[in-house]
Amino acid sequence: MGTNQPTSLVKYGSFELTDAEEEAKLGEDEGGVSEFLKLKAGKNVLRFLPPKPGIKPFKIIYEHFIETPGQKGRMRFCCPRLMAQCTCPACNEMNELRKTGNPVDRNKAWSLKAKRRVYANVIDRAAEDDGVKVFAFGKMIHEALLTIRQDASDGGDFTNPTSEGFDIVIMRKGEALETEYSVLAARNSSPLSTDAAEMDNWIADQFDLDAYARVPDEEELAKMLTGQSTRKALPSGNEKTERRPRNVTPPTSRRRTAADDMDDDDIKV
Repeated sequence: MGTNQPTSLVKYGSFELTDAEEEAKLGEDEGGVSEFLKLKAGKNVLRFLPPKPGIKPFKIIYEHFIETPGQKGRMRFCCPRLMAQCTCPACNEMNELRKTGNPVDRNKAWSLKAKRRVYANVIDRAAEDDGVKVFAFGKMIHEALLTIRQDASDGGDFTNPTSEGFDIVIMRKGEALETEYSVLAARNSSPLSTDAAEMDNWIADQFDLDAYARVPDEEELAKMLTGQSTRKALPSGNEKTERRPRNVTPPTSRRRTAADDMDDDDIKV
């Protein structure tokens, strides 16, 4: 690769500190190559791409994962109430179940709760030839990334594509609800790429993250909840929502786990 660096600063936006502070207050396709990145066990080195001007690098979505008739897995859809201020049958059922005082109903209500899911465009340093990937992750990784962005001494804008930016290292250990993640800033700053053309192509080839935030209309949602939808369900166990974790805020010094990830914002309904 060459050593040319792009000089134009209008081709990409930045991950503003105010954006991180605002967000901190919240939350394989079959038959082909998936646009989604799946973290492997061990060390994963990722570069988060800078957003296009006027767009934030993360797309925060609240999604339901619902068991439906005739489906082996769970159906996933964006919450109409939280994403579009519309009536959501899943939220309505959750509220009714909470009122009964029955522990079984409360567990069912928990399974119906919308979970925070965050989407970002990334480059997997171990597979750069694969190009841009969409990385979908939960609360634990999101909050760790916000902490890095807000750290004035050892962090900063890791999406900056110049030599001022840096990679993110995510260590994955364990499986299912026992999965642990450690999220760290790379020791050395580095450009997104030392080749100007490759850098520009990666930035231009980003996926439109708004596509993952589409809220189903009333008719489509009714079909999904009654098992009539043609949309594919998630494989059973793909989203770890079987067990409600303890309502404890873990210290930042310890590893975050998949169980922590399920303890998303206690959204008022």
